[in-house]
Amino acid sequence: MYAIVNEKSQKIDKNKIAIIDIDADIPAYYLGEGRLTHIPRNDMPEKNFDENTGAAYIHSLEEFLAVRKKYPYGFIELVEHNFRFYPEGLVDYIRKNLTLEAREEYASFSPDWNRWPVELYSWGM
Repeated sequence: MYAIVNEKSQKIDKNKIAIIDIDADIPAYYLGEGRLTHIPRNDMPEKNFDENTGAAYIHSLEEFLAVRKKYPYGFIELVEHNFRFYPEGLVDYIRKNLTLEAREEYASFSPDWNRWPVELYSWGM
């Protein structure tokens, strides 16, 4: 999935692209430190920023819409296993309004016993 992000974001100013993932470690592994900009979580209302990455938390659909407005380009990865942690309405909005770049039925980063789909969406590309 992140090969697509890396390829499509090569010529875009890093200040104009949002990289959003519920897992802070995966983007750092594939794209390098400092590329993750936001983490969508409904279970951490008291946190504004991730202490390890500096990424801002998205707690609601409204906050995501503000991010989308601020950044002309962006990617968001949806991990089906974690849908319960995404802000209410976010998954439906993304599936209806953003471009599906890729879908994998099996998350390659998970152990064999975890077989959940992963989807990568974009805007502005």
